[in-house]
Amino acid sequence: VIDVGASRVGGRTRAVGEATFNRRLGESTGIELVAASDWVETRAAIEDGLVSTFAGASVEQDFGSRVTAIALAGRQHFSDGNDRNHLRGRLILALLPEHGVTLQLRYRGYESDDIAVPRRYFNPGNYDIADIVLAVRRRLGTAAGAWTASAFAGGGRERIDRSTRNPTAAAGLRAEGPLAGGAHLRFFVNYQRASGYEAGPDYWYSHFGALLIVPLR
Repeated sequence: VIDVGASRVGGRTRAVGEATFNRRLGESTGIELVAASDWVETRAAIEDGLVSTFAGASVEQDFGSRVTAIALAGRQHFSDGNDRNHLRGRLILALLPEHGVTLQLRYRGYESDDIAVPRRYFNPGNYDIADIVLAVRRRLGTAAGAWTASAFAGGGRERIDRSTRNPTAAAGLRAEGPLAGGAHLRFFVNYQRASGYEAGPDYWYSHFGALLIVPLR
């Protein structure tokens, strides 16, 4: 799956997008390759036209019918010359499979190669975050067809340069499905209390989006 477009911010235009490739290696094992490029979303970084690109690979492994483990390793490059090595993991336990309810342990961390670049975004030498999340995913029938809806909520802690620790929280809702006339709608809303490209003990951010696909023929 490849999504590519053009984005104009602060008088600058560039190509942005993401690509994923999935392949099953067996009934219980799968791999995924990912790549993405976008603006660095802080005011100072946008004013200077900073962008980042990310490439990584993940492995998914099922352990029976109730436990799934996912591990991802990736490399991120910033246009100011900084690079980061990323490691992410997720352990998913199906609590109520018939209702789509899971308990998830989520971890992600990175190390920055260059912390001396101008501080136009949050850039510690080391960063990691661990959360416990309760999630639900359901299929809903409508007159136009089946919709898929999912939601999650949880929290944990983040660690900055292996010393500073802050509480974290996360919640989100996503749904997608068909509309009348062959159109398709996808929307989401997320909340995160954790450091991203900005930081601080009480820093939080939220974002939402919608995609409407309308067939021309």
